[in-house]
Amino acid sequence: MIPSPDNVDGIALVSDSSCFRYQFFHADKHLWPDAIDDTESNFFSLHEELLGKHPAEILRKKQVLNVDSLGNQLLEKIGDPKSRIVTTFTGVYGDSGMFRHWQRLCLEGESFRQLVNDPSSYRDYLCTRQLLRVPSQTTIGESPFCMAGVIGLDTRNMLPPFMPVQRNQDGVFGKLLHLNFKQAIQGYSPWAVYHQPTHRASHVELSHALHVGPLRVSDILIALLSSLSEWPFGSDSNVNLNTTGSYLNDLSRLPAKNFKAHTLEACWKMCHKQISYLNFCLNDRPHAPEYWKKDVQQVLSNFQLLLQREDASTPCDLDGNASERLELFQELVGKFGQLLIYWPTIWEGYCYINKEFSEVVQINRQ
Repeated sequence: MIPSPDNVDGIALVSDSSCFRYQFFHADKHLWPDAIDDTESNFFSLHEELLGKHPAEILRKKQVLNVDSLGNQLLEKIGDPKSRIVTTFTGVYGDSGMFRHWQRLCLEGESFRQLVNDPSSYRDYLCTRQLLRVPSQTTIGESPFCMAGVIGLDTRNMLPPFMPVQRNQDGVFGKLLHLNFKQAIQGYSPWAVYHQPTHRASHVELSHALHVGPLRVSDILIALLSSLSEWPFGSDSNVNLNTTGSYLNDLSRLPAKNFKAHTLEACWKMCHKQISYLNFCLNDRPHAPEYWKKDVQQVLSNFQLLLQREDASTPCDLDGNASERLELFQELVGKFGQLLIYWPTIWEGYCYINKEFSEVVQINRQ
């Protein structure tokens, strides 16, 4: 573990945006454990000092408060006495664990400057998997973000289930948590944990760094969940999960052509939001280097090509031809919808069994 190299005193309140600072390393250099600072810290305490607490408990202990990125939703949650920090994260040092790299083009502040300032290292930094991604200070956040490389979960109260299959299950979890659990907040510690899986290349090819598709099960499922974002969800997570699960279950019962049309529309909307943000970055940074602008334009072209594909909403990470993969995905959507519908009951059953077991253990100890 290492502390954030530019650790700032106090606490930041961040709404719907990244609180991570990125520092890149050359792709041909692996970061071995002997490069890590030997500063001692209790790993579990980093999560325990935030997890399960109301934000007010944390804010009272900090004299310096950064509210530059505070939005209305997080402000409302801080004012709700039932809100709790239910997920906590630290940063990562070494292999990024990230599947897509094009989002680096949209980094901000010092992270963006380090990425683009030197033309001799720009492409290397775009393609490397070796980086430091860490908050600059203790942060309370509110967004769909969830990367479960180093995560704490407060399971004393119900949380949504993880998607049981395929990759990016944490991304689906984060979307569900943000959508259905209106009093859930995130906490971030300004520390990074070393991550270096074996037999993984230290960099990707440029074509991979700029690619945006084809879409996976998780990508399309997140697109479907995003189409529910404007639904007036209340504070009752049980009702919200039932609504979301019923929506997915109903989709699974549509005729195949209707299901395909619905998923395609959801994917188009998701891609158009990403296209809009890339265009915003282009227009907002007129003095950025031309090589950066060229890569942004390439990503925009890749999105346009993706939108033109007939199988744009057919998961690439399932077996079979296009129609078989779409059929299997429709079945998965229905089963996951049923899991969400019954999840509160499953959770209650778990709590009851756990309580009974604890009472038996206590009796035996006596």
